[in-house]
Amino acid sequence: MVVVFLFLIVAVSGAVCIQPVRAAYYDVTIWAWDSAHGWLSNERGEKIYEGSTWTGFYTPHTFGNLTGTHYFQVQSVDSWGNPFIEWSTGTTSTLVVSEGGTYTARYYEMYSVTVWSFVLYQGWVTGVPIIMDGVSTGQSTNHEFTNLYGEHTFTVPSVFSASKFQQWDTGETSTTITVNSGGTHTAQYQHPTFALIVGPTSRTVTAGQSTTYEITAAPGGYVGTVGWTLLWGLAERIRRQLRSKSS
Repeated sequence: MVVVFLFLIVAVSGAVCIQPVRAAYYDVTIWAWDSAHGWLSNERGEKIYEGSTWTGFYTPHTFGNLTGTHYFQVQSVDSWGNPFIEWSTGTTSTLVVSEGGTYTARYYEMYSVTVWSFVLYQGWVTGVPIIMDGVSTGQSTNHEFTNLYGEHTFTVPSVFSASKFQQWDTGETSTTITVNSGGTHTAQYQHPTFALIVGPTSRTVTAGQSTTYEITAAPGGYVGTVGWTLLWGLAERIRRQLRSKSS
């Protein structure tokens, strides 16, 4: 920082005093950055404006020996066609500076993400609520989110309509997926599944006799059907009864 001294003439009790007043010079460096292409310099540098007037310089550039307050702007769309989103300070419009520093204009490639949901052995389903960046969107599958930039997270519930979340199409097993580019992502669910174990596996019954079978549901099997085969056309003489049994 360069400090210069101005002189202020002050009248005190009829006498004239000369007091130095310090005025500070400062330097400001302006950069530009694109989320898909990195730093924008040389032939890809962006025009820098002071207010609405082009300074004649492109990024990166250092403005030296500044005093007071300055107002910098850059082009709304960069040389790659991506829009300006914000400065490194977080401001989304004109950069106002009154002290030295390095400031970056950030451009982002926009993208869209569509979230679908699928239940194994059932097919595509809708109505699964979607949370984005930890906040409810009020939307549910299937839905397309547009005009996104940077990094975002999408979260679905661990259980939907008695179906348990299994994984995303990417293989991610958490209910939250992180994205930074466009695409379609599917949350995969699975119904509670079981196998039916019938015992005994076979039994001979003659006319007039009765028998009892025990059917047990074992987790980890597959959704399917139970088939009964009746021999000798005796269906009207056989009574089948399924009862739940507490373990």
